[in-house]
Amino acid sequence: MDPFTRTPLSIVMLDSEPLAESKLIDILAVLNVHVVARESALGIVRQAIAEYEPDVVFVDVNAPNVGGPDAVRQIKRQFPDAKVIGITDYGSCQMMKDMVDAGACGYIFRSADPYAVRTLIERAKVGDQVYCQGALLMLEQALPSPVPKDRRHYCNLKEEQREVVDLVILGLTSTEIAECLDITTTKVKQRVRAACRGYKVDSRVELVVAALREGVDPYSDPAYYDIIAKYDPDSLPVIEPEPEEPEVEAEPDQAEMATHGANSRMAIAARPADPNDLFEGLLDEWE
Repeated sequence: MDPFTRTPLSIVMLDSEPLAESKLIDILAVLNVHVVARESALGIVRQAIAEYEPDVVFVDVNAPNVGGPDAVRQIKRQFPDAKVIGITDYGSCQMMKDMVDAGACGYIFRSADPYAVRTLIERAKVGDQVYCQGALLMLEQALPSPVPKDRRHYCNLKEEQREVVDLVILGLTSTEIAECLDITTTKVKQRVRAACRGYKVDSRVELVVAALREGVDPYSDPAYYDIIAKYDPDSLPVIEPEPEEPEVEAEPDQAEMATHGANSRMAIAARPADPNDLFEGLLDEWE
């Protein structure tokens, strides 16, 4: 879908410099994402959240007077369902962790690609944790040196924990994972925490980065194709059919034609369609 024609989205923003020009906000407006309130006072921002019921709330990590993490806590205390995303010019892994621990569902840089931010806002709206590329790179650089791609930590997990790690990498929320595995969300969170302990990390994002660095790739596992097709169909690998050698029809000898006559000619004419043509038709319907 064209980003210029997508459903409008709204943002309320707690900003340390609400009057400063913002390239990110200007381009988001062109992409039908509108900042309906941009204030430096937490009290006014909370009133705006109650009035506008925005899709997401941006909170500057350097929010005046209270600071980003405390601001997130106060917003989440009053509006438990609010989707709060930390925003910063630059940052540290510790600040990102503090914001997430306080209740933020994501972390982005003001320099992030606005088109990507639009997608992150849509994902945050439905309950996903979201991080811009710069935040993920910062996180990866802060983690210990990469381990060899031998899935050492992954293989040491219990099977039920490995299954949850796979689904977290695929981007599923706790509710979606519970639905896939037919367990409660509480069980999902317990298994995620156990997997985090196995990898010696503190969050889902760190868990995903660490598992990917070990070479864990559920997207390449056909066992997950049905789940990928349901929750992330654009990432489903497309398997191209191998070209087939054209079959050479043997010329019937005169004796056979004389014996079977018209029946033989009817059998030749009634051959099924080219399998490649049928496959392309199925692909058209699937798309």
